[in-house]
Amino acid sequence: MTVNELSDYLLVSRQNLTGILNRLEAQGLTSRVSDATDGRARRVVLTNAGRAIWPKIAQGIAVFHNEALAGFSVDERELFLRQVDKLKGNLTDL
Repeated sequence: MTVNELSDYLLVSRQNLTGILNRLEAQGLTSRVSDATDGRARRVVLTNAGRAIWPKIAQGIAVFHNEALAGFSVDERELFLRQVDKLKGNLTDL
């Protein structure tokens, strides 16, 4: 994913994301590479070390989401996430 796409997805500014990416790169977990189709864009990719720890990180994220949405039915979770996406769109348009 490009730096811009990641910034949009995480709802953070490129300036804030740059600091995070610098730290991840310093730890050897990610790298930024030129986009094959758009020379101006940079893609963020996991390194081998980043791919090695991703399953543990993904598991932690899943646990967090399940705890945060405890007590919600599957239908309520889907509705909530659709509403949050709608809110995100509205905020982006402001």
